[in-house]
Amino acid sequence: MATGQNEKLSPRAELIRGAQARLPQPLPSHVYISATVRPEQMLITVSGTTTGMGQIIDFIPSDAQVIENSVRPLIFVDGAVSHIRVKKSEQLDHSPARLRGLLITSTKAYNVDVPVTPAKKTSQNASVPKHS
Repeated sequence: MATGQNEKLSPRAELIRGAQARLPQPLPSHVYISATVRPEQMLITVSGTTTGMGQIIDFIPSDAQVIENSVRPLIFVDGAVSHIRVKKSEQLDHSPARLRGLLITSTKAYNVDVPVTPAKKTSQNASVPKHS
């Protein structure tokens, strides 16, 4: 009788295992993510050994009103580094200390939780003291 019960539970167990496999995964230890805030956008940089992760297709924030969800992120690849440019939410009235969310690839989703750093000022956008 126990054998029959195991056979009946087996299809359900397979469904559960399949669902667990599709849950967001921790970011692999050999992949590095950073986030930089700029006046109108955030730049998420993904580097390291990303082979096997799949192609990056989206970023979904965990926190509300951080990025504009109606605007698709711009994703571009420069060699082994991927950049994701997302528009900041118009409701965001401060620079967030951390960026949390899901990095979506063609094969999996990965949990992301990284500190946000301000963009470095260049000589073009640095403030120049006024002379009287």
